[in-house]
Amino acid sequence: MHYPDGDNIITDNDGASWFTDGPPATTLKADVMNALVGELANILKAYNIPIKNSGNDTFDQIATALIARDQGKTREASVVIASSDSDENARLTADVVISTNEDFPTKLNIQISELASRGGGKIFLAKGTYNVVSNISIVYSDNIQIEGEDRNTVIIDSRYSTYIPGQWLINFTGISNVILKSLTIKNQITAPPSGTIYALFNINSYIEDVTIEHNGGNYAFGYCNNMINCGVILNYCTACSGFNLCDNLTNCYVKNNTVSVSEIGFESCRYVTSSIAESCYIGFTGTISRGGLSSCVAKTCAYGFNSCYYLSSCISDRSNVRGFTSCYGVNACLSNNSTASAGLGYKDCHGFMGNRATIILSGFTSCTPEWGSSANAAADTAAGGWNLFS
Repeated sequence: MHYPDGDNIITDNDGASWFTDGPPATTLKADVMNALVGELANILKAYNIPIKNSGNDTFDQIATALIARDQGKTREASVVIASSDSDENARLTADVVISTNEDFPTKLNIQISELASRGGGKIFLAKGTYNVVSNISIVYSDNIQIEGEDRNTVIIDSRYSTYIPGQWLINFTGISNVILKSLTIKNQITAPPSGTIYALFNINSYIEDVTIEHNGGNYAFGYCNNMINCGVILNYCTACSGFNLCDNLTNCYVKNNTVSVSEIGFESCRYVTSSIAESCYIGFTGTISRGGLSSCVAKTCAYGFNSCYYLSSCISDRSNVRGFTSCYGVNACLSNNSTASAGLGYKDCHGFMGNRATIILSGFTSCTPEWGSSANAAADTAAGGWNLFS
């Protein structure tokens, strides 16, 4: 190849131009075009990118595909998966494209098994819709990471018409070093079958930025640990819990959109920090002998905190019945009820230091200051006032 000085015409070593015009040169000769397309097509094959078009369109395709392939999260993934409703670039660069009509776990398990045989790796899911239509669960192996592009990466679990009670979508039992990130999971249950139902179960390694839209069943997250920025939206639920027997939660939330009064935000969870339960019947409950809630908020719940151990800087905000009930080790907490005609701030609570109750019917009822004197707690009420540490 030769670049003559003073113009932009490329010639071969014999001086023959690659172009049909110029200078300035704008149109490649047909034989040169075909040769370049052939070479660039080989590049696509080397990257396992299917060739979609021919002719001049191939150049745009190659440029777009290679740029997308080498950018961002896909670069470090062992396997890239897209859905048939993912955008065009995602489909072009994916190793596997799963149709929205296909069963997602069936296809995903093949990739997991292949990675497991090589000692593990990362599976990246492009944003799109992945449907679960069979009773086949996602089966994990050690050292597997599944990461979605963002929360627009949606797994829809629609198998409940033939759902087997006790079976969960993702089960990490006996598995180590697994990561689940950046996904939304939606179940489509309308009439829950009998038996225990979890969306995610026994995930003990790490979960980040995962949201579950839970339309039924018992629990969204069950026995899951080490979670950050995860959330549950409860829709059409009866006796549902967002998080059950989960440990080490940070910046997590449960929001209840149903009219039932039996939903629980965080049930028997430990070491929960900066998390919120909103519009649940009970925000936080069942941490007796487990304990550890810090900077958590129960918002517009009938019962804010019930039977919890070791609470620090927690707020029961606008709870209609009771803020803190049968709680032990309560430190620097606030019970706030905006309706002064109803509500108890602290009931049957023990072990106080620096707590406050404001605008509620009764501030402290049947409480004992095992960790301090009555001077360590204060109440501002529009009615009732103190029923001090009786």
